[in-house]
Amino acid sequence: MRGKRIVFVVTLAAACAVPLWGAEYVVDQTHPAASDGQPGTPDAPLKTVSAGVAKLKPGDILTVKAGTYPELVRISQGGEAGREVVVRAAPGERVVIWGPDEVRIGITWSGVGYLRITGFEVRGTPGNGRHTGISGENGHHIEIANCIVVGTRISLHNHSDSVVRRCVQTGSSGNGITLTRATRCTIEECEVFNNFADGIVIAWESDRCSILRNYVHNNWNDNHPDGLQVYRGVTNLLVEGNLLFNNGQGFMLEETDGGVFRNNIVCGTHHSGMILGHRNSHNWTVEQNTFAFTAYQALSYSGKNTVVRGNIILAGGDNKVVRKAGDEMCTAERNLWWAPAGAHVVCDVPPDAETGSRWGDPKFLSAPLLGRKAIFYIDIWQHPEIRGKSTVSRLYLGGRPLTESFRVGDHIEVNFDGVVRKVTTVSEEYIEFQPPLKKMHTYPWEVVVNWGEKKEFAWDLRLAPDSPARRMGTGGQDAGSSLNMQAYMKGDFDGDGKRDLPPLPDDVAGSPQQALRIDFSLQASYTSFL
Repeated sequence: MRGKRIVFVVTLAAACAVPLWGAEYVVDQTHPAASDGQPGTPDAPLKTVSAGVAKLKPGDILTVKAGTYPELVRISQGGEAGREVVVRAAPGERVVIWGPDEVRIGITWSGVGYLRITGFEVRGTPGNGRHTGISGENGHHIEIANCIVVGTRISLHNHSDSVVRRCVQTGSSGNGITLTRATRCTIEECEVFNNFADGIVIAWESDRCSILRNYVHNNWNDNHPDGLQVYRGVTNLLVEGNLLFNNGQGFMLEETDGGVFRNNIVCGTHHSGMILGHRNSHNWTVEQNTFAFTAYQALSYSGKNTVVRGNIILAGGDNKVVRKAGDEMCTAERNLWWAPAGAHVVCDVPPDAETGSRWGDPKFLSAPLLGRKAIFYIDIWQHPEIRGKSTVSRLYLGGRPLTESFRVGDHIEVNFDGVVRKVTTVSEEYIEFQPPLKKMHTYPWEVVVNWGEKKEFAWDLRLAPDSPARRMGTGGQDAGSSLNMQAYMKGDFDGDGKRDLPPLPDDVAGSPQQALRIDFSLQASYTSFL
């Protein structure tokens, strides 16, 4: 009897040892034995990613070794709860999905769930609709992680319980990362930059989605693209812990109901900071954020039940701090406002005596000067004649007379590009500086901030110890955002001093100081597969 029991235990252990994760298949195009007719083992690998995904069943893993794969990878088999399908680049190896313009390229899926895609670099050519990027529809429990997407997009349509995590997306001719008709989906700890249109878009009846701890910057190529754009019936959206820097507008939304915008920095916009717009963005709470150096208005609201609480808000370049664009007054509490001394400002909130709000210099750790104005821009509305007068070394700016705000020798930053430029001439209408810009923008979007005697532009909008925003927020917490801008700019979202994002290829610039470049030398690596 005892022996039988032992046999039973061993048999049960053997049954439990059946691998829950299924099989692992390998794709390695450089292996001399590689062929799509092979079984997909390390010694007899497959040659294409498409052949690999065709073999997958719940619990399986596909590992793709280094190389450039000119394919449209269609994933038709997902996993199941506890047995997801994993499609991954080999750890530490560069796996690029990229091909010529006439070939449809990317990673896509439809109608699958419990799928994880991780570690890939997907390339496209801006404006080429045949490049899919990473894009799927009708999915659930999908995770896109640690991917780099260049010249194209990441898009999830009609998904639930899915996440885009720790990815870098840049250089699309349209939007960067898009969620449409999404439910309980999340974009977190991503860097999204240098897209022609909006950085992140949440739209078309998406519900209970979250945008968490992302660095969204340098999306200002079009007339007024946004760092974050939300529209068409979005409900219950959480936007928390994001750095929206150097965008056309920071956050533009309409047709939304229910949202929280918390602990974000909106800094360096070429137009407005945040617009709760079109009189149809209702039930929003805007709390513990910092709005600074916005070329026009900092914050505008027009819907019902707007709460503005515990923020630091600097007047925009047109001296609007908070503007009411609808019929209902917002609720405000314990905000710190700043505006130039003597300026006629717009701040459409209940009286400070009722709300515990106050006016003052927030005393940031490192920021441009807060003088007669905080930011200067080409103002074609008040001075339409200047549209064609500015040059790469001379800018005609609003805020005249400029002799009250600049002096020869001041160090300025133009378009938040991080380049140290010195003012050489100041007149009432324009400033001249060196070195010049590389070129003027297509639209009159140039903006200027003055760092005075400082020679390094290290943005840090956290508070100095003697800031008046200290302990003035609800419950004694500080007003404004606690984000470390320098850490975010390095891809460090958790503050441990280490980059959380995948390393960028040499031809992709990850900072505002550089422009995106596509290195077409990779073309040689895929021509043999055409």
